[in-house]
Amino acid sequence: MSEIQSVQRAFEILAAIAQWPNGAQLSDIAEITGLPKSTISRMLTTLEKIAVVQREHPKAGFQIGPAIAELIAQPSWLVSLSEQPLQQLVEKTAETATLSVMDGDRLLYIAQKSDPNSNIQLRDWTGIHFPTLHVSSPSKVFLAYDLALRQRYLSKPLERFTENSVVDPKQMTIHLDQICQQGYAWVREEFERGLAGVSAPIFGRTGKVVAALSLYGPVFRMPTDENEKEFSDLVVNLAAEMTANLGGEKK
Repeated sequence: MSEIQSVQRAFEILAAIAQWPNGAQLSDIAEITGLPKSTISRMLTTLEKIAVVQREHPKAGFQIGPAIAELIAQPSWLVSLSEQPLQQLVEKTAETATLSVMDGDRLLYIAQKSDPNSNIQLRDWTGIHFPTLHVSSPSKVFLAYDLALRQRYLSKPLERFTENSVVDPKQMTIHLDQICQQGYAWVREEFERGLAGVSAPIFGRTGKVVAALSLYGPVFRMPTDENEKEFSDLVVNLAAEMTANLGGEKK
């Protein structure tokens, strides 16, 4: 078997496994690909060794492995995947949309799109780290779903930036639990006066949050507490589409 043919067959096998989220048996893969079971078995042995596929136990079905999950969660891939959702947010709201990830214990903005016709342009945060996690909507998303990160961060004093900043750890814990329940996070003038934003989580295959999709704008143009649903739903739904495209799920 040539090297090119081996690569092609490996991708055919992976595509077949992806159709069975609860695990694909050898016979399932053979039926979809038309490849001999002996060939599939040999390739699965190799793919399993390098964590491209995995099984919960030897008799369980094959699933896409953590090596693939780690690959598609890389910032460069996430940026490509976010191109359309970010553009949709801008077109539907005329505000600024961002995508961010965690880099260690700091938030990192990896993509941003804005309406070029807007009279008020927000700062471009692309490539900038944001270490203060309790006053921005995307970092609140990560704090809400990552309990280890939350514990580390809330063990330190919280800095007050405006009168709206939440600096009491107990109050912040309640707030973060609410974010988990509703699936999105709002901030209104907590880091900077005049700025508001909403973010929603994007989940990877392991069930962890791999990125946050956000929408920012001047507070006078963003909806108030009473009518925030339209913007919240828009961000949540687009983040859910990105989760689906990653093969991810909330756990």
